[in-house]
Amino acid sequence: MKPTETNLPRTALEQRIHELRGHNVMLDHDLAGLYAVQVKVLNQAVRRNADRFPPDFMFQLTYDEATRSRSEEASPDSRRGGRRYLPFAFTEEGVAMLSSVQFKVVFEAIRQLMAPRPGPAKVIGFRADSED
Repeated sequence: MKPTETNLPRTALEQRIHELRGHNVMLDHDLAGLYAVQVKVLNQAVRRNADRFPPDFMFQLTYDEATRSRSEEASPDSRRGGRRYLPFAFTEEGVAMLSSVQFKVVFEAIRQLMAPRPGPAKVIGFRADSED
């Protein structure tokens, strides 16, 4: 799903846009929600493709920025358990690049699902030549 095809009202999307370091950005957990993937999966895809995300596309928040961002959240209990890593912020260009990285992840998952499973084939059913 592309973020522009979401059923969220415009105001809900606007609430997910933050101004940090002079840029309008979206945070990784908001984007993960829009793409219907776990934050961990989104960030792993970004790390695997780090060369596609220069500093003007994406940056990691400082501890102070992350704390301030959390205090602005409407529902703090939606972040049960907390995070181990500081969130990533994506500029408009970063969000566009993330779209292409997300498609790559989906295609890779489909290829893995379609690949034959290793190991001997199981015989299911009755064999006429078996000795019982």
